[in-house]
Amino acid sequence: MSKIFSIVQQAASTASISVAVTFDYMVVAGGGGGGSGSSTGGYTGGGGGGGGGLLTQSGITVPAGTNIPIIIGAGGSGGIGISNTNGNNGTNSVMTLPSATITTIGGGAGGRGGYGVNEGQPGGSGGGSGYLSTVGGAGTSGQGSDGGDAAGQLYAGSGGGGGKGSAGSNGIGSAEYTGYRGGAGGNGVINNLNFANHYYAAGGGGGGLFYTGYTGYAGAGGLNTGGAGIYGSGTAGAGGTNRGSGGGGGSRVQSGTSSGGSGGSGIVVIRANGVASSTTGSPVYSQSSGYHIYTFNGSGSVTF
Repeated sequence: MSKIFSIVQQAASTASISVAVTFDYMVVAGGGGGGSGSSTGGYTGGGGGGGGGLLTQSGITVPAGTNIPIIIGAGGSGGIGISNTNGNNGTNSVMTLPSATITTIGGGAGGRGGYGVNEGQPGGSGGGSGYLSTVGGAGTSGQGSDGGDAAGQLYAGSGGGGGKGSAGSNGIGSAEYTGYRGGAGGNGVINNLNFANHYYAAGGGGGGLFYTGYTGYAGAGGLNTGGAGIYGSGTAGAGGTNRGSGGGGGSRVQSGTSSGGSGGSGIVVIRANGVASSTTGSPVYSQSSGYHIYTFNGSGSVTF
């Protein structure tokens, strides 16, 4: 009788042994908003917003029962054309591990066109500059790239926002609008952690110029989720939702207004060799090649 009890007790003890889980992650912050274009004073479009900071790491091991809180950063809003304002920075994404807190920095805002404070703002990737030799914002080392500068002439192209894969392009322009072109946004990077082959953290393109008798081209958004700059009245392209990409810059318009595009929200992807015991925030769950994949498009947590 005692021998049978001993065997049952040993089996129960073996079943309760905790198993560590190993996982890879990607954390992307929200992208920056593009600056508005000028409708009076100064003849430039707004700079493109920078992509959100992006970090990845493989081979993180945690004991069973570990809870990992996750905050997804929002994209920054674009500058308002009627007010001639800068864009707004994206917000940080944060994942808290037992041994470290992983923080990616929101993308930098694009500078407005026209007179005033026009520099692109620093961020995960920096925002593009809006006017007359002002410089793009600096990117955060390891997370992104710098935003592009505005051209040095009075009728100057605005800079594109930086991306994780490359810096934003500088604007092009010369006296009397000749050759005006907003800089292209920096490229994002492809990541296959959730087997989706999506691009993340691209920069927005600089805004164009819409003026009687002149053509000033807007910059393209960075590959392939950055918001494009706009040519004419309206609102520039937005950065990709849950891609952490920057919004495009608004256009310099002769009449009417042109606003910057909003940055896209961030994302966190966790790919583990074990299944989670619980989650909050409704992450998208998938399974492929023996991995358990949790994609957080909004804030929440996962417990292994």
